Amino acid sequence: VSIGVSYRLNLLFCHKTITVSLGAGLSMWGPPTGGIVRVDLVVVSFSVRFGSDFAGAQTKPLGWSDFSALLPASTSICTIAVTDGLFKTQDDATNSSGKLWIVRAKQFAFQTRSAIPASELQYAGSTVQQSHPDGIAIKPMDLTGVASKHTVSIYQGTSTDPVDVSAWSLQPLPHTVPASLWAPPPVPFSQIPATPSADVLAGELVGFSVTAPLPAAGASRGLVSVQLLMEEYLSPAGQAPLAGAVAPSQDYLPTPNSQTVGRLAAVTSGTAQQGRAALFGVLTGASLLTGADGDLALLATGAGHLFSDSPMQQN
Repeated sequence: VSIGVSYRLNLLFCHKTITVSLGAGLSMWGPPTGGIVRVDLVVVSFSVRFGSDFAGAQTKPLGWSDFSALLPASTSICTIAVTDGLFKTQDDATNSSGKLWIVRAKQFAFQTRSAIPASELQYAGSTVQQSHPDGIAIKPMDLTGVASKHTVSIYQGTSTDPVDVSAWSLQPLPHTVPASLWAPPPVPFSQIPATPSADVLAGELVGFSVTAPLPAAGASRGLVSVQLLMEEYLSPAGQAPLAGAVAPSQDYLPTPNSQTVGRLAAVTSGTAQQGRAALFGVLTGASLLTGADGDLALLATGAGHLFSDSPMQQN
């Protein structure tokens, strides 16, 4: 711990700032957190107290309200997060997080994690694994044998029955937790550790690592007959798209035109070429066309054998 003091001397036109910094002794304890800073100067020595009273008097266990203040906020004390397969999220006011996951079915995985170690992991109320059959300890509250059950349930749609997870992977999630909170309390009880430490408890169960099963291909329909593929289905079923009272019209029936091939053969000469050049000039002048005026020589020379019959022309 470092303590500093500065003094600015103003004497007529002379200004001087004197700065002194020195170390200080510190004693801390908790929970609840408190301490004393001891400062020894040449001319004076003093102590500054902060936080709770001296730790020697802290022989009483904490109540739940005091202990819960040492834990994360209630909104983050137990979390769930996607670890694989997240495609995107979507706003959802009905969800506690405000987000709906859109995931890939063949690689979806997530984790649940709590700041409180679990004595038992459950799925839908059934035991998956026990770590402390007699319960966990809460050191600042001088408690042992506390049941701490971490339960996960997965539902499909609006069903109230949990899904069968026999094909899922539900692996216990171990993690380290602070011994100052979750180690067995000392006997006789005191909030003061015998020696200062930052010990942790390794391998405590804090949640699940869950992986969804891979999607399975459905049964094959087998061979499909050609007759079924040739069927033309009506929509709506049983109704033709046109009313039966409509009279047929010959106005739009195309007919062969014996002059079409000859006109294609003359597309690069005479009035056809002049009209095409004039049209191209108008389009490029209006910036409606930026391409080149393509060469139709191959079309003209091959017009006589490009078609097996005269092209149809609509009336």
